[in-house]
Amino acid sequence: MAALRNTLNDPDTSPHVRLFLLKVILNCETEFRPYASFWLPVLLFNTTKVCLRNGITYFLCDMVSHLEKELDFVYSITTFLCRLSENVYIA
Repeated sequence: MAALRNTLNDPDTSPHVRLFLLKVILNCETEFRPYASFWLPVLLFNTTKVCLRNGITYFLCDMVSHLEKELDFVYSITTFLCRLSENVYIA
């Protein structure tokens, strides 16, 4: 996964390669879910860099939907950990 992330972060990577890798991430959503907080900045950057250049397409809609799910997942885990830590400090 580090190699995929490095490829997406590399400024010399072709837009076609970026688009392909984003599609792989969309198709393997369950495998990437545990690493959502690690991948969100990369996905947001590449979505704006690659997808928005072509206007609103089906792929952009899919990416926005995916990002929304990932943000909800990360938020729920963060909220759970914050509440857990509050309970630990109170006890």
